Amino acid sequence: MVLGKSNVVWDLGLTDYKDFLGTNLSKMARELHERGRADYENAQAYMADPLGVGSLLLTSDDQIVLLKRSMSCAEAPGLYDIPGGHPEPQEIMGKVSIRNADYSLFTEDVIREEVFSSILREIHDEVNLPAVSLDQPLLLGVAINTLSGGRPSSEFIIRCGMLKRKLKANIEQALVAKRKSEEEKLDILFSFSGTVRPTSVAECLHYIRGLVDWRKFLDRFPPVVLKSQIYALFTDHTLIDSQVNQLRFQGKIIFIKLDLGTYGIVDKEQYLQTVRKQIDDDELSKCVGDDFIDFCIKDELNVEITSKQLHSCLGAHVTELVRAGYLTSEVTGVYYLSIPHASLFLRAFNDGLAFIRSLIRKAKFKEILLSGLLEKESRKTDKFGMTYYCLALIGSEEVKTVATTSGPLLRYIAES
Repeated sequence: MVLGKSNVVWDLGLTDYKDFLGTNLSKMARELHERGRADYENAQAYMADPLGVGSLLLTSDDQIVLLKRSMSCAEAPGLYDIPGGHPEPQEIMGKVSIRNADYSLFTEDVIREEVFSSILREIHDEVNLPAVSLDQPLLLGVAINTLSGGRPSSEFIIRCGMLKRKLKANIEQALVAKRKSEEEKLDILFSFSGTVRPTSVAECLHYIRGLVDWRKFLDRFPPVVLKSQIYALFTDHTLIDSQVNQLRFQGKIIFIKLDLGTYGIVDKEQYLQTVRKQIDDDELSKCVGDDFIDFCIKDELNVEITSKQLHSCLGAHVTELVRAGYLTSEVTGVYYLSIPHASLFLRAFNDGLAFIRSLIRKAKFKEILLSGLLEKESRKTDKFGMTYYCLALIGSEEVKTVATTSGPLLRYIAES
């Protein structure tokens, strides 16, 4: 199936989320666009370009429904969006891998039916609306998301036969049911470990930091917590975002950039201790280090720091701080706090995470008991420990926690 307008063409095929992250959401997206133009006269030639679906959902009293995206999303985290998602090839080919797909099943009529059906399923799942309350989708057109490497998305308008107040009650009912289910999941997880489950973000941060002996890294970076790990421990994600921001405003924590789309939460004082140690080890000149510490102490540190804010305080030191690894920039005029040895953390973390993913994927039905997983500690996971990794997988929703008589079971769901 080909979608096109003027000189923009998409050849829709089967892809997966990993390829989407590695192309459309990659820091190399612009370079891939240039190579596509040069090699095929098509900027999207090297992009995964999974087709999205979205809908302006109108209530019977002409109100538009907007939903806030989770902060754990790689694409547009924390922003408001219309209900949507993407078509599911598995609805056509069944639960088989892409490599084993029977492409003869993907006729134009079947694909068209799936695209129109998928938006109805997404609305049902996200807004808790029965299908009978929805009118047939009306296709408005195909939009290009320039913030996601030119990803195409079919945009619809759908009217539901429900007033705003009734729809709001439906959404709240769905959220209550989801939170209850997640609470039960967390209770199972922690009853197994014998640890009291944290009930606030501050407690979550303390618990996750305590899972790792950070001295293994010779104080090269402070204890790092990922927001996905907090999501695994605390069910109300909106409240998590609020409490995290409150701790940041109070100067207790800061965000550091680890990689594209990946941020770490660190204790502000521990971060400054790391900087001071680097100064003592002569890895950063005392003059530059002292000025940087003063900047971190005096200023309210947002996740993104503007060039104007930095240069007004640090002047010519900015270049040296970027070179030393304390600042990083992906967009002109916008900087992020970082740590000099972020690559050391990422290499150890990603190696262990890949090892655990492979264990679960290779297990029968792509699921494994948590007790069995914890027994498979290896040199690839000894830096952080299995629990630290499992929290990241659960919070990012790569695995689902299922209650069994033998204890919690982790089921891999990223490819489903």
